[in-house]
Amino acid sequence: MMPPITLTKSEIAFCRMLGNMRTMMNREADIKDVQLMGMDADEIGVIGEYAFCKLNNIFFNPTVQPRSGSYDFVFRGLRFDMKTTARLDGKLLATLKINKDVDVFSLAILDKQTVSFPGSYWARDMYRPENLNDLGHGPTYVIPQSKLLKWKTNEKGENHSKGQGGHFSIA
Repeated sequence: MMPPITLTKSEIAFCRMLGNMRTMMNREADIKDVQLMGMDADEIGVIGEYAFCKLNNIFFNPTVQPRSGSYDFVFRGLRFDMKTTARLDGKLLATLKINKDVDVFSLAILDKQTVSFPGSYWARDMYRPENLNDLGHGPTYVIPQSKLLKWKTNEKGENHSKGQGGHFSIA
């Protein structure tokens, strides 16, 4: 299992500032806000991205430029879209707009300064009719934590994932 990571207050403040700057740039560029979590979604989204990158010693992209779609980082050759929530029972959510630039969706849970990673889901499996649900804001792709492909670590310390619906390996 991928361990949780606790960030410093300075790291959290940096991520919040960067998230606010990304929000402003997107609004200025007239990129429609399709976020499903509320006003601070960009802030906690950056926290999830930063925490995963720090934990796995990979590049965190701090750029502030308008973007719609795309991916957050590359990990072991796969393009990830990190989805972060402050709900401990949070679900992995994706909008109806299919993002062809993403290979894997991953869920991060923010609890104060600690970020945990309950699992991931292949993008090719996300966009299926059986994953559509309405959580009060219209149809959305929804994967509960119980169906996420769980992170595992093998004897070599490499991260792998295994869960319902098949195997997920990023080695």
